[in-house]
Amino acid sequence: MRGIAGSRRTRCAIDHFMTLSLLGVAACLSEEELTSDDYSMEQGLATATIQAESMSWTASSGDSLSASSTNMRLQANASGDAFSFTTAVASGTYAVSVRYAKRNLYGNYRVELSGAQIGTLSGYSSSTSDVWSTASLGSVNISSSAQFRFVSTGKDPASTDYDIKIDYIVLTPSGSAPPPTSTGTTPPPPPPPTSTSTPPPASGTPSCTIPSASGQQSVSSTIKVSGTFDGALRRYVGSGSLGTSSQSESQGPLFELSAGANLRNVIIGTPAADGVHCRGSCTLENVYWQDVGEDAATQKGTSSSQVMTISGGAAKSASDKVFQHNGPGTMVIRNFCVESFGKLYRSCGNCSTQYKRSVVIDNVIARSGKVIAGINTNYGDTARFTRLTVTGSPVICEKYTGNTSGAEPTRIGSGADGTNCLYSSSDIIHQ
Repeated sequence: MRGIAGSRRTRCAIDHFMTLSLLGVAACLSEEELTSDDYSMEQGLATATIQAESMSWTASSGDSLSASSTNMRLQANASGDAFSFTTAVASGTYAVSVRYAKRNLYGNYRVELSGAQIGTLSGYSSSTSDVWSTASLGSVNISSSAQFRFVSTGKDPASTDYDIKIDYIVLTPSGSAPPPTSTGTTPPPPPPPTSTSTPPPASGTPSCTIPSASGQQSVSSTIKVSGTFDGALRRYVGSGSLGTSSQSESQGPLFELSAGANLRNVIIGTPAADGVHCRGSCTLENVYWQDVGEDAATQKGTSSSQVMTISGGAAKSASDKVFQHNGPGTMVIRNFCVESFGKLYRSCGNCSTQYKRSVVIDNVIARSGKVIAGINTNYGDTARFTRLTVTGSPVICEKYTGNTSGAEPTRIGSGADGTNCLYSSSDIIHQ
């Protein structure tokens, strides 16, 4: 399973019910993950990615399915053949996109959601190997669950077959956000002054410009967030024990997000301490780091189905890592800009407990950096890159042998391999 994959997260009973707005496998949080913050009801929706190879598909008579570790091939015989799966989805309005492959032996498909057509896929390309493409299929309303159905509509005359290969489906929520909530020893900020500056959207072209702050607040003890915390573009800076920008691993974060939390429209100034910690699935939307401290954000928790999504925003001046992945699950970094950094993403190389981890890096601008992603192949980590724009010659995917002893991990190579480091030359744009 490769990350957000296998999504059926519904509700989890541990004395209380907690609704997670991301798609995912139904799973209870461990005792280690649970705090009083974890019992709050998630009020917003979060972007979710459905990995095709992890769904339970059905095929029409005479047809078959072929799953790899990273995608699902729909093997049709004729026009009208159909393939489908059903998954739980938090009710709301979503923009739908599908990543699929084009090739000289693929056909054309109609995509249906819960019985209604939402778009089409043209699978033919003259290429003799897979050429990956992303199709935007518009916005739809989803209530509780969704059945995705792919129906063959024939093929290009030059194509030799009716098959198609699906990587993943992305659901991006649209509509108004719920009111902000927060808990913890540091009180929530007062309402910001009226400002004419509008937070940029978390989709489309990444921006490397950090917006002007609408105000500033010192943070002397970690702000604990459940539900949605909207900073309205206020700048938060560490003070007291958090007034550091060193590389010490023992620093606390300015923000700690409980499972299901959403942090948005926040500028983190300097000192930044250890940025943001997530204790399960969470979303960081339009969060900006002016000068990264130890790390910009770290994914913690222990659920293999948890997903940390960074959507929009930017980070600058990270002497080492920007995003650190200590727990299991998946990190998604999209529509983001990073400048002057060591590594954009690192799967922990020497944590005392190790896991299989996945990262999806899509529509990202990376300037003046050394490494885009570092992963541990011995634990089955995967890193997928699409629409990555880089300056200079950073290492796109660096491979390590991780350990649990605390020793420095061993670097064993780099580059696309079709198993752990997943990208092609067309996925990387050099400026």
